Amino acid sequence: EQLRIAAGEPVSFDVAHSETLTPRGAAIECRIYSEDPLNGFRPSLGRITRLRLPQGPWVRTDAGITEGDEVPIYYDPMLAKLVVWGRTREGARRRLIRALDELVIEGVATTVPLFRGIARHPDFAEGRYDTSFLSTHPLPLLCASEYRDDLLAVAISAVLAEEGRRAALAGRN
Repeated sequence: EQLRIAAGEPVSFDVAHSETLTPRGAAIECRIYSEDPLNGFRPSLGRITRLRLPQGPWVRTDAGITEGDEVPIYYDPMLAKLVVWGRTREGARRRLIRALDELVIEGVATTVPLFRGIARHPDFAEGRYDTSFLSTHPLPLLCASEYRDDLLAVAISAVLAEEGRRAALAGRN
């Protein structure tokens, strides 16, 4: 049907009266890139030294990588697409958290830590997000679950210092 629409043709069924178009459940997709969220999303090159893809019902991983593959500079840095489904959005979100926790890609930095943080964030859980989410939520805090406690402490300190600086500037105006 997508090809028909792209070619300017009508869809092959009555959209207004089709029971097959009744929404059922919710799906969430994460595009996993070999990029470092804490380094300006710069590409991460190297060899994939360990790979474990999530399994289970209503979890699909479309991956073009295997353990031992080299991630070169010459190609798109997307490694995989992780898609989950649930009867509700919350069910899909919980399944996404489980799938992201099962996903292991070692040897290159990836966007997996960022997605883990987003999936667990209260704003995302409550559906309070838009395209400004990354600019309004500090990346170090979103990615912190992947790193040592001392990095989390540094990130929290930096965020609190920035909030204090902004408050001081606002007080001068």
